[in-house]
Amino acid sequence: MKFKPNVGGTATYLNALGSLTANGTANQPIIFTSYKDDAALGDSNGDGNSSVPAAGDWSDLGFSSGATGSVTYATIRYGGNQYQSPPNGVNEIGALEIQTQTPSRRWPI
Repeated sequence: MKFKPNVGGTATYLNALGSLTANGTANQPIIFTSYKDDAALGDSNGDGNSSVPAAGDWSDLGFSSGATGSVTYATIRYGGNQYQSPPNGVNEIGALEIQTQTPSRRWPI
């Protein structure tokens, strides 16, 4: 799955409201990546080598309250949410942010 880059301060993300099952295999992992990532399934945006993927191109995988899901054998590239923290001016980009409303999780993903 490719995500278009964050545009105008609005992050692109996947938010499960019900159930999300993304279970790949060791030989065929599921890929969550940037629309600019030509290494995954080719040149989706049709610009050749003009664009380069980067951390923070898209935001995160989210699970809303009450949602369920499973993510195994997944490769997650160029995600994270870039923002300025007002109190200290720190610029942060998380490589992966999975939001859940419950503490239940199993590693690795």
